[in-house]
Amino acid sequence: MKTTVSVQCVQCDTLHIFDVSQEGLQAWMRGDLIQNALSELTPEQRELLISSTCDRCWTEMFGSNED
Repeated sequence: MKTTVSVQCVQCDTLHIFDVSQEGLQAWMRGDLIQNALSELTPEQRELLISSTCDRCWTEMFGSNED
């Protein structure tokens, strides 16, 4: 079963809305590693859930992994 989450970036205030598995979200909230509990999400979506920072703002602050 899917559930919709919305996260507002703390840097740019952009609202991001996407679906996650309800079971995975509950597993993460219980303490499972996010990459295991919500493996269907992109790394950028998982970071958004963890830090409330979108990929664009993260890259502006810390640079790209591809540099």
